[in-house]
Amino acid sequence: MTDPATSSGTETITLRVGEARVEDIGHAVARLAPADIARLGVRPGDVLKITGGTTAVARAELAEPGQEGVIQIDGTARSNCGAGLHDPVVVSFVESAQAVAVQRGWSTSNIRKGGLAAALRLLGVAPPARFMIIDVEGLPIEEVETGLTELSRLGSSVMVLGTVNDVNYFRRIMRTGARDYLMKPVDADELGEVFVRLEQKADGVTPKVLNGTIDSVFRVADGWKIVDYKTDVNPGELNATYQEQLSLYERALAGVGISSARSGIQSVRRATN
Repeated sequence: MTDPATSSGTETITLRVGEARVEDIGHAVARLAPADIARLGVRPGDVLKITGGTTAVARAELAEPGQEGVIQIDGTARSNCGAGLHDPVVVSFVESAQAVAVQRGWSTSNIRKGGLAAALRLLGVAPPARFMIIDVEGLPIEEVETGLTELSRLGSSVMVLGTVNDVNYFRRIMRTGARDYLMKPVDADELGEVFVRLEQKADGVTPKVLNGTIDSVFRVADGWKIVDYKTDVNPGELNATYQEQLSLYERALAGVGISSARSGIQSVRRATN
């Protein structure tokens, strides 16, 4: 499996755990001060490994000024990393593929880097992997077709990453037997979802198809905002009640290249006569 690397951060720092923003709850976000982001050598959107009693991963985002020395994470992330509020945790950059391995409880020694050529060479010394994610950026389509066809023929479930946004290119990729083609960049959450889909197909599970309409999506200063309107009586519980729906909307937008979308519910009171 190849990894779409983002940054080359190699530093490890210790931070105190702080409470997450309300809008970050359930989204695996870790907010750090700009100075701490710089110390780590990472960028917003990169994946961080957070180690307390155990290890968790989360996506780095910028905190408000005055939060130096603090990492803001929600209760799920605190539970996953084995730390409570104000506890110290060790924070470092982690590549997306390694983050997925941590999330799924796999050994990171099972990750192989190198691209399409390396994947084909590996077939000469080891059985084909059950799942492969191959980055084909910059390769001639004819070379890609030949290599992917061979990997698929030998039984691997192959997910392809690239930067060409063209329907004919996509069709040629899919004719090789590849399971899907995703546009880069792809973060750890998206890679995790890729593995879920690959496992479902390999195990004969048919994924559910859901239909829905996003009420409103618009550009804001730091990305995109999804708003869904509800008329429920208790607006205080709306975000929790409809969290799964909001997450599906975010994933749908990520599938068309909008990976920085944040979502929320807007309560609308019914008019009365």
